[in-house]
Parts: sequence; C-alpha cells; structure tokens
Amino acid sequence: MSIRNFIKENYKKKFVKNFFTLFSGSVTGQLILFAFIPLLTRLYSEELFAVLFIFSSFTSILKIIASLRFELSIVLPEDDKHAINLLVVAFIINIIINLFFFVLIVLFYDIITNISGENNIGNWFYYIPLSSFFLGFFEIMSYWNNRTEHYKKISSGKITKSAVIVGSQTSLKYFSTSGNGLIAGALIGQAFSAFLLFFISIKSIKNNIKYVSIKNSRALVKKYKDVPLYNTLLSGLNTLSNQIPFLLLGKYFGLEVVAFYGMAGKVIMTPTGMVAQSVGQVFYKTATDIKNKNGDLYGFVKKTYLNLAKLIILPVIIIFISTFFFDFFFGKDWGKAGLYAAVMLPWISIAFLNRPVSWIITILNKQKFVSIFDFLLLIFRFLSIYLSYKLLFNGVFAVTMYSLTGFLFGIFMLFWLLRMSKKSENAY
Repeated sequence: MSIRNFIKENYKKKFVKNFFTLFSGSVTGQLILFAFIPLLTRLYSEELFAVLFIFSSFTSILKIIASLRFELSIVLPEDDKHAINLLVVAFIINIIINLFFFVLIVLFYDIITNISGENNIGNWFYYIPLSSFFLGFFEIMSYWNNRTEHYKKISSGKITKSAVIVGSQTSLKYFSTSGNGLIAGALIGQAFSAFLLFFISIKSIKNNIKYVSIKNSRALVKKYKDVPLYNTLLSGLNTLSNQIPFLLLGKYFGLEVVAFYGMAGKVIMTPTGMVAQSVGQVFYKTATDIKNKNGDLYGFVKKTYLNLAKLIILPVIIIFISTFFFDFFFGKDWGKAGLYAAVMLPWISIAFLNRPVSWIITILNKQKFVSIFDFLLLIFRFLSIYLSYKLLFNGVFAVTMYSLTGFLFGIFMLFWLLRMSKKSENAY
C-alpha cells in the first residue's frame, strides 16, 4: 500500500470512529432535551419561553465577544506544549471580558435595557455574563479534548449538560411561579457541564501545564492573531444575524411570535444540529491534519458535502411531516409554531450542509472575505424583518423572508467553500 493510500484510509477510519463517538453523545444529549420539550411546554407559557430565547440570544452574542474565539486556535499548533498556552490565554480572556460586561451591566442597567428594548428579562440580565462564561469555558475544554482526541469526554459533557438543564428546569418549576426556572435551569446545566469537562480533562492539562509561560503565550498569540481578530468579527456577525429574529420579532410582532420562532428552530435544529456539530468538530481536526500534510483537502470537503446531503434527506421529510402535528406534541397553544418550522426548513437544511465544512474558513485563513459576506447577510436579514414590519406584514411573512435570505446566501457559501478548498497555500 502506498503512503498516500495509507494516509487516506487512516483518515477515513479515524474520521468515522471519532464522528460516531461525538455523534452518539450529541444524539443522547439532544434526545434528552427533545424528550422534555413536550413536558416543559405544558409547564411554562409561550411568553416565558420567549424570555428564555431572548436571554439565550444575548448570551450567544456576548459569548463570541467574551471569548474572542481564541479557543479555535487550540487545535492549530502541532505540539500540545504550544496548545496549552493558548488554552490558558483563552480562559483568561473569557474571565476578564465577561467580568467587564458584568460591571457594565451593573453600572448602566437602565440604559442598556432601554437601548436594547428588552425589559422582559428583568434582573436576569445580570446573569448574561455568567452564562457566557460557562458556555465559553465549556467550548475551551471541548476544543482541548478535540485536539487530544478525547472525544468520549466531549460526549460525556454534552450528555451531562442536557440532563442537568432539563432536570433543573423541570424541578425549578415547582419552586418558582415566575418562569425563571427555564433560565436558572439552563445556567445550572451550563455550569455543571463546564466544570465536569474540566475535571475529567485535568490529567492532560497537568501533563502540559509546565510549558505555559508568558514568553510562549505571547509568541503564540502573535502567530495566531488572525484567529481571534477575524473569527471574532466573523462569528460575531454570523451570531448577530442568527439572533436578529429574537431581538426584533418581539419588538415588532410580540413575544408570542418569538416563542413560535424559537420553538420551531429548536425542533428543527435538534436532529440537524447534533449531526452538524459532531461532523464539524471531527472535520476541523481531520481537515487541519490533511492541510498540514498537503493532502487532498478538496476531495475530503467534496465527499463530506455529498455524505451530508445523503444524510439530510430523511430527517427533512420527517421534520416537514411533523410540522403538521406541533399542537399534538407540544400542546394546543403551540400549533402555529409548525408553520414557522415549515418555512424555515430550506434555510436550516442548507445551513446544515455548510456548518461542518465552514471550518475551511479558519483552516485556510479566509476570514476577511467571509466577514464581508456575513456583514451583507446581517444587513439583508435585518431588512427582511424590518421591511416586513414597515409594510404591515405579519410575523410568519417576516420569518419567511428571513429564511429565504439565509437560504440564498447559504447556496453561495456552499460553492465558495468548495472553490476555496482547492487552494493549497499555507494559511499561517
């Protein structure tokens, strides 16, 4: 067997094995969340779910800013002794920036809530930086375990996170009548899973912590400066454009529309997201290795797209049929969410195909172009909702235009990623 064929077969076996390890954890974790949705929708009202979705939206945006996406660089160095320095830097950044935003919220709470127009969250606004910290901590540890190929630990963290979240949300309903159990339960699950993943990874961290120094950290930060510089902007724009519905729909069309949109997205992204995330984590590591060894990156990307396309067909059919039975699954008040799910399905499908392969952007250092792309996507998504409101259309029409915009931009991104994967120049 030639060296080329040996490498090809080795990558194939490792990729499949690591994918199913992560996939099993994602499936279990997401199934736990999904199984409890019918119960939670009967315990909490649409308005309280809307508040949770808005809270999570702000948290998602802050998490990108607070981490500076430095956790992405942990996978890139060839040696663990270099990667450990980046892990420490990422953790320190996560603490400092979230603490800064907490102080900012304490000092300017009234101004911030008035500007954002979100007074529905109430005092839970103070907990947004805490949620952001836990999510960032979990991401940092996930990328470290991705680097060390401890995929079972990542799976354990995901399962634990889901179980603790829904368990806490269900239990807290009986201790609070204000609906805060949804947010409090999410916080408990995020904290527990982050620290669990840290403690089960402590051995690999201890083995390399001796290599941490200010000199090494400074040199590595300089080397990989483009990762936080462009990925923060890139991820920030992408996250903001994805969270726009939660920030605008409530303001223009009411909390009920936010709840329906959020629940529809949750149902669709449960089966698609768990696959895309698992493929993405393994794809990032495998594609990075192929790039470093000057392998056939384009062939790997093309094959990944084809396999994902085959994989998405059956779930799309099942999800589309299920949209007609939302009231049966989640209660009579949630029937309209099925209509939202139906119009979102094409956009979510193309996003599913692009999500794992989008790591090519980081691997090939193409963040500059994609920053412009995401900025344009943000503008058009904003206009799709804003103009729907100004032209006196309803929430369903606004979500339809938002989804159509995402679908068209997604098609362009798919072909662009394929084209970029043919490039073989060194990115760093």
